[in-house]
Amino acid sequence: MADKILLVEDDQDLSELMKLFLENEGYEVIIIHSGMEAMEAAKTEKPILVILDLMLPGVNGIHVCQNIRTYSFIPIIVISAKKSDSDKLISLGMGADDYLTKPFSMVELVARVKSQIRRYTTFTNGGEKEKSQNPIRVFGDLVINIDEFSVTMNGKELSLTVKEFKLVDYFTRNANKALTKEQIMESVWGTNEFLEENTIAVHIGRLREKLAKEGVYCIKTVWGVGYKWDMERTNLS
Repeated sequence: MADKILLVEDDQDLSELMKLFLENEGYEVIIIHSGMEAMEAAKTEKPILVILDLMLPGVNGIHVCQNIRTYSFIPIIVISAKKSDSDKLISLGMGADDYLTKPFSMVELVARVKSQIRRYTTFTNGGEKEKSQNPIRVFGDLVINIDEFSVTMNGKELSLTVKEFKLVDYFTRNANKALTKEQIMESVWGTNEFLEENTIAVHIGRLREKLAKEGVYCIKTVWGVGYKWDMERTNLS
């Protein structure tokens, strides 16, 4: 059965063109033209990925993205005619995995779709080496369960996106090691070919906020290098 993609775009000509290219790659594509329909279809159709325009009639793309993130970690690629960095940061901050500015080439769209699906299916199917090792990692009251894709602090589960969970996983597997942005890109996103550097900063910023609410301040910026999970910055052991 072909992987199903939900394409949410109110421009009929553009949506049909994107559908054509994606179907040529073997995907099943469902076109939706409004935000309200998109929220319903995301639940009923169970797509493996959503391509989401920001400017939609009625409910906008940001609201749709937030709604999907309340129950699903599937990749969301936002597309928009807005070119400002603030729009990109807002989209990524609301849970999108990638951002494409119109106009874009269909070749680039397909490449990004494949990259996101590959990373998502590898992660959810347990394709990483972590599955063959101890699935539970404990840092004091912080517990990372690889099999359940969960992070808990004092028994309370943190609400993390797939990317945020993978960041915690990668950092804690390499505790006290300085990790370059390139290493983080490759491990968490699988590629840096299309990734903008501030994408990492946005996701880490959101993760830091969620951890800070639970008293965890382990992610340290290593200037000129990247980041590291610093055990000395907390009482975790």
